[in-house]
This record gives sequence, C-alpha cells and structure tokens, in this order.
Amino acid sequence: MKYEHLTISIPQNIKRDLYLYVKPRGISRFITEAIIRMLVGKKMSLEEQYKLAGKDEEANKEFKEWEDATVGDGLDETNTW
Repeated sequence: MKYEHLTISIPQNIKRDLYLYVKPRGISRFITEAIIRMLVGKKMSLEEQYKLAGKDEEANKEFKEWEDATVGDGLDETNTW
C-alpha cells in the first residue's frame, strides 16, 4: 500500500484529547482506521459521502461565511504597532 503525507488542522482541544488516547506515532493509523470504520458503517464510498455532505445546507451556509473572511477581519486597525 502506498502512503502519502497530509497536513490537516484540527482544534486544539481535539488534538489534546487525541494525544490522551493515541500515541503520537499512531495518529495516522488511528485516523485511517476511523475513516474505514465510518465508511463500512455507512456502507458508502468516500465519494458518495462527499456528495452527501455537499447537500448539507446548514454546514454549507457556515462554510460560505468563512469563505469570504480574511486575516484582516480580526485585526484591530486602531493599533499603531
């Protein structure tokens, strides 16, 4: 089986909890197995689940709000430093 590196971002609290249960060098295996269990449980391919997620109106509304956000949105422009 070929492996590829993937960079992901997760909330700090999820990372902290993950390290409580999974050894740092076991994270990739844990995530891979979790995805496989999820796919088997739903009896759907990853592509089918991706298409289904695209129909989630509430999630897509939130994603759209973030899509237009910029780094400057959170800056205090009155600061002179």
